[in-house]
Amino acid sequence: MTKCTQLWITTNSPGELASWVTPIVQVVKAEFPDVEVVVALVPCQYSSGHELEIATRISGVTRAYSPSQTLNYLLKLKWGGRRGNGAVLYLGGDPMYAKWLGLTHRWPVIAYTEHGYSLGFGIRTTLRKSVIGDLMASRIALRQPITSTKDIDIVFFTGSRPAHFDVFAPFCVEVARHLLAERPGIKIAIQRSLFIDDERWTHFCSTQPLSGIDIFTGSSLESLERSRLMVSLPGTSTAEAMYMQTPMVVLVPLNRPELIQLDGLVGIIGMIPWVGTQLKKAVIRVMIARRRLVALPNIMAQREVIPEIVGVLEPIPVARQLLDVLDSPVQLAEQRVMFDQFPATTVAATAIVEELRRWI
Repeated sequence: MTKCTQLWITTNSPGELASWVTPIVQVVKAEFPDVEVVVALVPCQYSSGHELEIATRISGVTRAYSPSQTLNYLLKLKWGGRRGNGAVLYLGGDPMYAKWLGLTHRWPVIAYTEHGYSLGFGIRTTLRKSVIGDLMASRIALRQPITSTKDIDIVFFTGSRPAHFDVFAPFCVEVARHLLAERPGIKIAIQRSLFIDDERWTHFCSTQPLSGIDIFTGSSLESLERSRLMVSLPGTSTAEAMYMQTPMVVLVPLNRPELIQLDGLVGIIGMIPWVGTQLKKAVIRVMIARRRLVALPNIMAQREVIPEIVGVLEPIPVARQLLDVLDSPVQLAEQRVMFDQFPATTVAATAIVEELRRWI
């Protein structure tokens, strides 16, 4: 088998870039330092619009393509042609693009997925989260510990998608102001996502009353390591906090249903003006009635250990609920016991690299 010189990674949104691509690139470059790593971003309704900038800053990435550049690249390729030797690694998004790259280059396609269903033809090997473990855990296990001092009481993760950030970040500030008023001396912080651009962040900072609130603009893992409690929307940050052994509360504000992003055909219809909003309101009513778990640790544990505050939220009640959790050694200990069931290990990243070793 001819050894390859390139590894192309197809991926889509903030969570996959931060939690899947980053550790894989780190491990791949450690094992195969001469391999060129190319990140090909694909279209995604959940993207923030700043994925290309972040991808190019990942250490070990040779080059990166925006979704439009990925599509243009594929359209210019001759079907069945060959441009050097390589392999394709699918790490999220529509698998069509990974298959397209594999077929046109005649490269093997290896996929990592958290879903149980088949990704269809064109995939040489599918590695499932349920079998080899969580790739996000590998990111945490590979980190260099920064500090063991818990000098922040509550850190708010304000979202990586601009539409969510614009609404949720000011809400977090309101909650923080009530916390500071209720308990003078409490240490509050806000974590900036790398996917929020400078202009939007500067506007937020210049229009919000941030006195008494610390701002983290670096690694989210550092702020988690320093905090006693993390507060966020559902998403990648909840799993990060779990692997970092940081207790949390997850907020699901239903104040602005038009901002909720849904999967599949419902998600596409949800983009239609007025009709989409009405559809989302109906979906929300069903969500509330069924009360499905939304925090990733709860989904993994199949029970609600992490408090999920769902509904049309108001700052004062939320602030009081956060203090109740922060002041409850029993609740915090129960979360940590659950965290111990899902330790941060490099098992998933190692399994993927071992599969890649057959081709690169």
